[in-house]
Amino acid sequence: MAIESVFPFESDQWRYQSSSVALSTSNIVRTNLASGYNSNDWKHPQFDDTSWAEGQGLIGGRTATSINAARANTILDIGSFGNGYPAVYFRKSFEVIDADDVTSLTFSTIMDDGLIVYLNGKEMFRENMKDGTVTYNDFALRSSNETESFETEVPLAPGDLLEGTNTLSIELHNSSGNSSDLGIDVALSLSRPAGEPIINLPESALITARLKLEDEWSATVSGTFLLEHPADASNLVISEINYNPREATLLEKLNAAPLDLENKDLFEFIELTNTGATSINLADLSFTEGISLSLSPYPVAPGERALIVRIGTLFSNDMVRDLPA
Repeated sequence: MAIESVFPFESDQWRYQSSSVALSTSNIVRTNLASGYNSNDWKHPQFDDTSWAEGQGLIGGRTATSINAARANTILDIGSFGNGYPAVYFRKSFEVIDADDVTSLTFSTIMDDGLIVYLNGKEMFRENMKDGTVTYNDFALRSSNETESFETEVPLAPGDLLEGTNTLSIELHNSSGNSSDLGIDVALSLSRPAGEPIINLPESALITARLKLEDEWSATVSGTFLLEHPADASNLVISEINYNPREATLLEKLNAAPLDLENKDLFEFIELTNTGATSINLADLSFTEGISLSLSPYPVAPGERALIVRIGTLFSNDMVRDLPA
């Protein structure tokens, strides 16, 4: 599997609401059709959280050093001593490309004390919280170990992760109203199947490769890889044959200098034309009668012509356009 980081610890653009206002309970989610879940719910990707505070992880309180694992980059109001807020709500958006290929998400979490994590309105996991419906007023089961992070890998079902923008929503619960601290930070990574190494070919080519296993190399293996359609009788014709051309006149020989036109056989050619609607490639075509020749990879665009000649440099000169035929 290939592991990709989505966002690290101490990421910014977290949104959070810390107050005595209770938001919806844990059973109002995308997967509970009877719950009344909609875009007004704080777990919904389209929920308007612009009025919420914004900060950088770690987000914690009461002070920057309240969470032992790391120093808080954003100080969190957790309520008054003896009457602290039972829960605080968090949201963060992130982008994913080729979401259908992702098989799981791994959450690395620093927390104090319990939480429920939602992805695009679906509960993904909970830690140190009771089973069943959780409300704002429910406390975590116990104080958590805030000195280190823990990892949770969550397999994904189809539709859990969206192409483009996704939204993580978290309700963080304290262990009691008398607790002196509350905080969270999350790093997120994803897993997708590791693909075979990719070689991007700019053009069709003959590729030769061999395999190394420890200190031993295999024999070479060659193959032709085409970016165009193979040429065949449906898209390629012999459009002209210049065989045994006539002797050049004296004037033609003078005009062709410094080319030597005495050996007229050098100017024989066969013209091939692509009659199809797409580009083709002449790779592996061969002549078995009249001449003996196998062709290397060579692309020919629709309507274009290719010349088969004895010496290519003679035909690369502009002077050959008036050679005798």
